[in-house]
Amino acid sequence: MSITTTGDWEGLARAAREQETVRRQPAGAAATVLGDFTERLEAMIAATPEEEVAAPISERPRRSWYAIHAAHGWPDRYTGDLDDPHGGEWRAAYAVLSPVIERGGIGLLHGKRGAGKTRMAAEIARSGRFPRDRTAGVKLTGGPIEKTRTAVYRTAMSFFLDVRATYKKDSPVSERDVIEDLKRPGLLVIDELQERGETAFENRLLTHLIDARYGAMRPTIIIANLTAKELGETLGPSIVDRVFEDGKRIDFTWESYRRAGR
Repeated sequence: MSITTTGDWEGLARAAREQETVRRQPAGAAATVLGDFTERLEAMIAATPEEEVAAPISERPRRSWYAIHAAHGWPDRYTGDLDDPHGGEWRAAYAVLSPVIERGGIGLLHGKRGAGKTRMAAEIARSGRFPRDRTAGVKLTGGPIEKTRTAVYRTAMSFFLDVRATYKKDSPVSERDVIEDLKRPGLLVIDELQERGETAFENRLLTHLIDARYGAMRPTIIIANLTAKELGETLGPSIVDRVFEDGKRIDFTWESYRRAGR
């Protein structure tokens, strides 16, 4: 398991900003700079220290955990009864991520397929250890503070398709409506980040959403089947900076549980 420290994210944030600069340069100059950028990023990733934080996932009976619902986007496999999570590395990673989400930070889960990334996000959601939902305008209206905790799940593709659907002439909702609906939940999980076009349009939407949630101290978990290098390149400098400030990146380096169960 690889968990980044403050120094690692500072380097990744700087590298991401350099990557953004490269995109704006002429092709010839960009190729040279990109080569240097890639070499430095690979060296930084190779130097990331290993940390093992052994801790139990929870001491509470699982029947007392929060329910998560298909109505909030969760796949059916995570909404019913689940066996206890297994694997020492997985449990250690959960122990590291849980307090970050509880205080409203950002979690980046990436690496091998089948290693339990979405399962970890589901267990965080089921624990209920995240902030309450945000009530829009409560400071201005003096209205009651929201007391519910909702964990919403979306794939990156479904998020962008929902936004694009608002551009239809007869759409009853606007782009703003889609964004606002995802700002409010106490926890938002965005899965399958690698399954997107990585256009400037998508980058702006994703950055805007995560920045808005970060400012409201509402945690976001981002999941991707990507390497650390690919993750830094696809997220961009703004999101990387946010994780550097108050977040955690966990690289799921262990073998797939799906294959082990066959």
